[in-house]
Amino acid sequence: MQKLKEGGMSRRGFIAGSVAAASATLFAAGCTQKDNAEQAGNNQNSGKLMAADGTAMGKNGDIIVRAILDGDSLVDIELVESRETLCVGTVTQDILKNLIVSNQTLNVDTVSGATLTSMAYLSAVKDALDAAGQDVSGWESRDKAVPVRDEEIPASVDVLVIGSGGAGISAAITAANEGKSVAVVEKLDILGGSTALSGATFAAPGSWPQIDAGIEDSPELMAEDMYVGGDEKGNRELVDMVAKNALDCQNWLTYEVGIGWYAGVVQDGGHSVARSVSPVEYGAGVVTKLIERARELGITLLTSLEVTALVQDDSGKVSGVVAFDSLTGANVSIDAGSVIIATGGFGRNLEMRTQYVPELDDSYLCTDSVGITGDGIKIAEAIGADTVGMEFIQTHPTGHPQNGTMLDVGGIRVSGCAVMVNLEGERFVEELERRDVVSAATIAQTGSLGYFIFSRRDAEEMGMYTWAEDEIAGMEKGGLWVEGDTLAEACEKMGINATKAEETITTWNKDCEAGEDTLFNYRADMFPIDEAPYGIFACTPTVHYTMGGLVINSNAEVLDTNGNAIPGLYAAGEVTGGVMGTNRLGTTAIPDIVNFGRIAGSNA
Repeated sequence: MQKLKEGGMSRRGFIAGSVAAASATLFAAGCTQKDNAEQAGNNQNSGKLMAADGTAMGKNGDIIVRAILDGDSLVDIELVESRETLCVGTVTQDILKNLIVSNQTLNVDTVSGATLTSMAYLSAVKDALDAAGQDVSGWESRDKAVPVRDEEIPASVDVLVIGSGGAGISAAITAANEGKSVAVVEKLDILGGSTALSGATFAAPGSWPQIDAGIEDSPELMAEDMYVGGDEKGNRELVDMVAKNALDCQNWLTYEVGIGWYAGVVQDGGHSVARSVSPVEYGAGVVTKLIERARELGITLLTSLEVTALVQDDSGKVSGVVAFDSLTGANVSIDAGSVIIATGGFGRNLEMRTQYVPELDDSYLCTDSVGITGDGIKIAEAIGADTVGMEFIQTHPTGHPQNGTMLDVGGIRVSGCAVMVNLEGERFVEELERRDVVSAATIAQTGSLGYFIFSRRDAEEMGMYTWAEDEIAGMEKGGLWVEGDTLAEACEKMGINATKAEETITTWNKDCEAGEDTLFNYRADMFPIDEAPYGIFACTPTVHYTMGGLVINSNAEVLDTNGNAIPGLYAAGEVTGGVMGTNRLGTTAIPDIVNFGRIAGSNA
């Protein structure tokens, strides 16, 4: 059987303490709070160590912390258990721990970019302090601990990159490798953008897993798949560049950045062959490695700094930026020889996305980082930059119905051993269709929900119960994942018409034997779903990717409304338009952002 993953760790897995250094110490622990320190020091119980645990529900499961106290002074907060996202949730918890312990207060703000994790972590700490007999309300009323910068904002750099996701860091590394001084600015309190939240599966014709599997492929075939998948509305030159450079970009991630890959190769929706491979630690691991490499090269990484305007000199060349420092409340200027915009799309900007696609209102959740609000597009338009394809917005068919995140387990859609049914128990679309097609078909079903049915045996063979363990546990708690010793039992738990579902699976299994899908002409290998216990999980389309954005040329230069390059301004990643056409095929985002990130970094 084709395997999606072969063992490994969920991208939501927890690595205790490893990412504080890898993803940067974003805030200084200091910010002395004299009154808090005196209050903690003036106690009658000094020298009496004790510990107490606290628990709260995080984004991906329980967060359990252990408060270590010396009398009434908080000495340490140990993280006993956490299922928060590597590089996002884990860094957030380190930031909050440093602020709380160093300043002996619970009066701290949440970390932008990880609000849910922040709130859960603070709740767990409060629970632990309460269990230790502390006056929690007193801790909350102490002087506020405000984070401070541990790195100076430079007055000028050769290359300034706006945005800290995969495109931005790839561009920064490339420019630094050419001997330039480089700074990356990020408006959120944490680095990584949407790349850190992604699976980061990578389409690359000619990869070693594809060769080992004996699959014939070529850049030309991948380009054709992408171009046709975007309804032939993409810029063919840019599409061809992504496909032609995909393998080189994967090798760059491997040897320059240190990314490891699973040995399996999968055929994602809209692709004509299996050509997609997954990094061992998914998007969060990719970002962690990119940041590690950036720090090795001396790149300045600045968080909590939102670029509000591009600056041009008398000739019209972009020569720097104005930014708002949310830590100090001050506006700052940074001069730059060149500026690269890598701020992502605008999926999180409700007003902006409904301006172009009114039906994508607040009834839709979103997979993107909270920082993906179209800022880069706006500041570039303000100096005359052109845009294209803004009306093309993609939803992902396997989103979490309660929080909008893209489901790890949704990868079973391309496995050939799971079918998608509606509440009536009937298949309604080919599972390997394009994302937009599957999403539209799902929205038309009862409750705008789809349900994947599979044998637990097959999911176990894929390693799904290992690499998606945390997600599965959370979905079970939320009633979105059920299992049964019979298909009927599983369907009844989920509220699906069991009789119809049994008929659907019977038809599927017969078609597997015949080698042909009689309903939707499934385009890849099919495997019977014929062994108990059975599993079912629910999913819904969620806003995932905006195909439109800034117009660029093959040099990653941003073009104005007259088709001329704006001197000194480059862009890469989802902030750009014209590459994907009307629809992006799955697993092509990372080849795109790394390709044009490297091109932008080199040319800038």
